[in-house]
Amino acid sequence: MNINFPDGKRVDATNRVLCKNLNVAKLVAIEYFAQLRTQCLEEKEQYQEQGRPFPRDKKNRWALYTGPNAEWRHIVQALQFIRDHPECRVRLLSDTYLRALAILQHLISQDTLELRCPEDRRMHSDTFEGRLTNNGVNSQLIKDAHRSEWSVGGRTFIMSESPLYNDDRRLAIVDFQQSLIECLEEFMLQFCDRWKLSKVMSVHLMQALTTQMSQAGLANLDRCSQASNVYVGGQGLDQRIAYNLSSMDAGVRGEVLQLSIYCMKHGFSAYHTPQSLTRTADNEFGPIPCSPASYLYRYATLCFFPSVGESGDPVIESVVIDLLDEMYIKPVEPL
Repeated sequence: MNINFPDGKRVDATNRVLCKNLNVAKLVAIEYFAQLRTQCLEEKEQYQEQGRPFPRDKKNRWALYTGPNAEWRHIVQALQFIRDHPECRVRLLSDTYLRALAILQHLISQDTLELRCPEDRRMHSDTFEGRLTNNGVNSQLIKDAHRSEWSVGGRTFIMSESPLYNDDRRLAIVDFQQSLIECLEEFMLQFCDRWKLSKVMSVHLMQALTTQMSQAGLANLDRCSQASNVYVGGQGLDQRIAYNLSSMDAGVRGEVLQLSIYCMKHGFSAYHTPQSLTRTADNEFGPIPCSPASYLYRYATLCFFPSVGESGDPVIESVVIDLLDEMYIKPVEPL
């Protein structure tokens, strides 16, 4: 018995590990995209009831998840990704991990695809700028650059913690941002030159990659995480964010750009859930205490490379290579 996919590839049912992972992935994908469809329909109904005009970004999101065959199309794409992911062929994976893997792939590939769309068809309003290019780097990356640690082609960038204040601090941040952005652009442009990419394709690649190196990439990690409904903050919270950009030989794909994203939150002594943020007669309103030994840890490795789309046109593809999602909430020890 074989499982067939629209792209013509087949899965031999004798590979029991892959088949079991695909069956689990199918269930979690059906649930996830059904939830998105329901959310979009409910949101659209609220706008209609209140007589409010539909915002452009909302209309495009609703079309993406409620259009004809939308659920089926997204589910098939998720299963194709799981089928081709090497880890899914060699060991049984939990439904939590398969869900996170499929969702993250959907989110980053959708971000990448959207950058090729006209602005009136986009769900996001990202802006782009640069120093060596006019529009190659996500503006949010530049704004937040000094809050993260960076490695670009082996070069490390970490904002000094020296006690500078006011104008000196602002000048130090600007200098850090400029040095980092120039290094990023130079590294990516050299990759584009080796691939002999057109200007349009080069910009698409740079925008896709730097979008995942901004708040958008962190938000994608949050959305697919098992801790997506856990909100931490307040005194004691220590958050570390790091990005590592390099190139690697990916065999038949050729040279690709590899991006690793690391996010660790620890030191917090309380957290919220959707229930704790809502005052009801059945629950106590307020943060839930926990031990400062608690932590949230997320790590993902993505790769970006030129390819050929279904229509035969050149495209930029983004693929999740690796994902780690850990949540440890330690209760407060009784006195």
